[in-house]
Amino acid sequence: MRKPFTRASLAAAFALSLPVFAEWDHVREAFLRQMADPVAENRVQSVRSLTGFDHPDGMALLLSAYAAEEDSDVRHALADAMNASTNVRARDVFRDTILKHPEERARARFCAVFADERMLDRVEMLRFLMRDPGASVRARACRNLGPRDSFLLRDVALLLKDPAVEVRMAASQGLGVLRSMESVERLIEALEAEENREVRWGLADALAKVSGVEHTEDPAVWRTWWAEHRTDGMGPVDKALARSSDWLKPVFRRGYESVLAAKQGGAGAAFVNGNSGLALQAYALWHAGVPESDPAMKEALDYLMEFRPQMTYESAIAAMAMADIGTARFRAQLVEIGQFLCDTQCANGQWSYGNWTRNIPTRGGKTTSSGGNTPARKPGGTEAQQKKTQLANRSVQRNPSGDNSNTQYGLLGLRAAATVCEVPNASWQRSLEWFSKRQTREGGWGYGAGGVDMAYESMTVSGLASIHICLNELGLVQGKPGAGLNAPVTKKALEWMEKNWEQQHAGGFGGSNYYCIYGIERAGMILGINAFGKHDWYEEGKTWLLANQLPTGAWGRGVGIAGGETYDTCFAILFLKKATKGYTVSGPATDK
Repeated sequence: MRKPFTRASLAAAFALSLPVFAEWDHVREAFLRQMADPVAENRVQSVRSLTGFDHPDGMALLLSAYAAEEDSDVRHALADAMNASTNVRARDVFRDTILKHPEERARARFCAVFADERMLDRVEMLRFLMRDPGASVRARACRNLGPRDSFLLRDVALLLKDPAVEVRMAASQGLGVLRSMESVERLIEALEAEENREVRWGLADALAKVSGVEHTEDPAVWRTWWAEHRTDGMGPVDKALARSSDWLKPVFRRGYESVLAAKQGGAGAAFVNGNSGLALQAYALWHAGVPESDPAMKEALDYLMEFRPQMTYESAIAAMAMADIGTARFRAQLVEIGQFLCDTQCANGQWSYGNWTRNIPTRGGKTTSSGGNTPARKPGGTEAQQKKTQLANRSVQRNPSGDNSNTQYGLLGLRAAATVCEVPNASWQRSLEWFSKRQTREGGWGYGAGGVDMAYESMTVSGLASIHICLNELGLVQGKPGAGLNAPVTKKALEWMEKNWEQQHAGGFGGSNYYCIYGIERAGMILGINAFGKHDWYEEGKTWLLANQLPTGAWGRGVGIAGGETYDTCFAILFLKKATKGYTVSGPATDK
C-alpha cells in the first residue's frame, strides 16, 4: 500500500545535508591572508588553487572577496570559482547575497559576475537585476549582455522607458550588443520619444549596429528603412516569428471585433471571456515581438485590460500574458483571476473548465506584505518589494474533480497571479497531492479525473510542470538549480519521457500535436532542463517547426486537441520564444 502523502515527507525527500568542514576555520583564515597579498597575480593564483569551498560558507566568502576586490583579473578568477560550485545551498547563498545585498554599489558590482556567459542562473539573475530598485544596478545589468542573450531582449527593451537617463542609455547599448531585428521597432519608438541628447545618440547607434546602415538620429529615416528591410538579416527563428505574427494579427483583430460586436449585442461575459482564444493570441503576439504601437497589439492590451475571468483556460492564459507584459498595469486583473482560480479549483486539486456564474470575485482585496502564508517569491527586485494582495482560501462549492489539462493551466495562471498575490498554500497543496498520487506505474499521467487512464506525452509533461510549480510555490525547492529532479515522482516521469520519446515523435517532432509541443516547452523551462534523456527538446522542436511552417506564415494541420491553425500557430510561437519563465534555467541562449 502506498503511504499517505504529506508535506513533511516531501520536504524530507528534498532536504540536502551540509557537509561538516572541521578545518573550515583554518581554510578561511588562510584565504583571507592570501587575499591580502598586494600582488594581484598572487591573489589570482590563490583563487585558482582553492579547494573545499563548495558549500554555503565558502560561497559567502567568495562573494565577500568579490565585492571588495578592485583588480579585474582577480574578480574574474573569483567568478570562475563561484561558477564551479555545484552545491545547491551554495547556489542559494549566491543568488540571495547578490539580490538582497543592502548596498546598491555592491549589487551593481556583482552584475559583472554575469558578463561570463557560462555563469549558472545567468539569464534569470540578469532579469531580476534589471528590475532592481537601484538605477546603477539596472544599468550595469544591461551592460553585461552578450550577443547570445536575445532571450532577454524584452526585458532590456522595457528599460528604454526607464526614468533614469543612465538606464535608458545602457538599455540602448545593450540592444546594440544583441543586434536583433526584433528590437528595431522599439528603438525607433524610443528615438521618437527621447529628449535627452546622449540617449538619442545611443538609440541611433544601436539602430546602426542592428541594421548595418549609417548612423542617423532622424526617426523618419529609420521608419522608411524598416518598412523596406524588416526581415533582412533576421535569423531563421526571427523570420518565422515575423511571418507568423503577420498572419496572426488580422486573425486576432477579426476575433476581437466579433467580441466587441457580441458585447454590444448584449452577449454575456461567458461568451466574451469563455474560450475565445483571444488571450492566447494576445500572449503569442507579445512574445512574437509585436510592438505596443501596432494596432493589433493595442487591441490585445485593451482586451486584457477589460478581461474578467469566466473559464479556466482563457483566464489562466490571460494571467500569463499580463504577468509577462507587466504587473503594474494589470495588477487588479491578476488579483481577480487569482481569486477566481482559487475559488474554482476542484475538491481533489484539479480544475475543470470553470464556472460561468458561480464564485466570481470582485476586483480588489486585502493587501498584505509578502510574509503571508506562502514563502516570498523572487528575492530582490522591485516586484518582490511591492506589497502583495492576500487571496482567500474560501469555503465555496467545489466540483469534485476536473481534468489534468485544465489543471496544468490553472496552476500556470495561479503562478502568474502570484507575482502580485499571496496564493493560499492550500491551493498548491491540493494539486501537489493530486499529481503525486495519480502518477501511473510507468511514470506518466493521463487526462481523466481517475488518474488510471493510459499515460501519454502531453499529460506527462503537464504533470511534470505542475509538480514543480507546486514545489516551488510551497517553498520546497525555492529555486535551487537541480533540486527536485531527483524526487521519485520526477525521475519516473523523466524516465517515461526518455523511454517513449521515439514512439511519441515517430513522425518527427510534430508527431505530437502543437498543444503537446508547447507543453514540452513549459516542462523544459520550469524544470530547468535542456533535454529529455538524449533529446534536446528545443533544438529538435525548433528544427521541426521551422521546416513545417506553412506558406501563409501559420502552423498547424487543422486537427488535434486544440484544433485549428490559430491555436497551433500560437503554440508554435510560444515554443520558439521559450515564453515560459523558468525558476533557475538559463537554457540555450540563442533564438537564431
